[in-house]
Formats: sequence, structure tokens, C-alpha cells
Amino acid sequence: MTTLTYGKALPTPIDELNAIGKTHLEIFLSAYAPIFRSAVCETVNLLLSKTEFNKSKWNTHLQTTYRIIKGLN
Repeated sequence: MTTLTYGKALPTPIDELNAIGKTHLEIFLSAYAPIFRSAVCETVNLLLSKTEFNKSKWNTHLQTTYRIIKGLN
């Protein structure tokens, strides 16, 4: 059995916490996780179906479906 633990190295300043005691990053990660999981599952299912895979079209599909904005690099 594997146990995962999470600990903060430094206390978060009170002015960075919202009404439920979370930071903006913690709220973002909570909202992002289900979207990421859905996109990964959908991609794996497509790849397992052995249909033609066009990476560019698939990226566009995921961005549209999950309202993902492509980052600037």
C-alpha cells in the first residue's frame, strides 16, 4: 500500500487565503484535475480505437471541448 502525503513547507499568509482557507493555486488545481482526467481518458480511448490520429486536429478538438487556451511559448 502506498501513502501519499502533502505538506506545506511554509505557512501561507492569511491574506492569500479565500473564505474556505484555500489559495488561488489550490482552487485552480481542484478545478483543473477533472478536466485533465477527462481529456486524458478521451485521448487514450481514441488511441486504443486505432482510428487515424492527427495530432493537430486532436489538439484543436481538446482545446474546443475543454475550453483549453493554448499557452504562449
